[in-house]
Amino acid sequence: MRSIAIFFGSFVFCLVASLAEAGWMTAVMRDMNRSCNRNHCWPQPFNLMDRQAVIMPFGLMVQNGWQKRNTIGSPYYQRETGKLNEAGKWHVRSIMTPMPLHPVLYVQPARTERETSERLEAVRRAARQYATGREAVQVVLVPFEQSFSPMPSDTSIRSGKSNGRTQRESVGHPTENFGKP
Repeated sequence: MRSIAIFFGSFVFCLVASLAEAGWMTAVMRDMNRSCNRNHCWPQPFNLMDRQAVIMPFGLMVQNGWQKRNTIGSPYYQRETGKLNEAGKWHVRSIMTPMPLHPVLYVQPARTERETSERLEAVRRAARQYATGREAVQVVLVPFEQSFSPMPSDTSIRSGKSNGRTQRESVGHPTENFGKP
């Protein structure tokens, strides 16, 4: 009998304490209601985040493609003077002749700061020459870790090999290496 009285006493005490402190019950009910509503309209709140997560890599690929297309690398300069050679002038002209969709020219850094500044100035001059009354085109130095050779090296062209494979072994794959391995 005594144990039943203690049980009911503690039950009444907990009931009175919970009524006095009903904030937790309200919070639980509010969380349950929010979870129920979220489950009923489930995909809508999260569609935007999912779309952004899917689209973001494609935006990065497009940006990297424009950077690769508009990079003026080492093969486009004369070794003695640091000026643009004919291929370099043609490359700048091919970027500037149509209305540039991505008006930024990327310059691959040289071994020394002096050569790099000469490269930047040569590309700026060529860009001004071929920019026919349009907005100014930015000439940006590519960070060294992002730079790549836009043309295959002379040794891979002469030997017929690209990345250690012969042309016959790389059927279905391009023989030139136009980017990082």
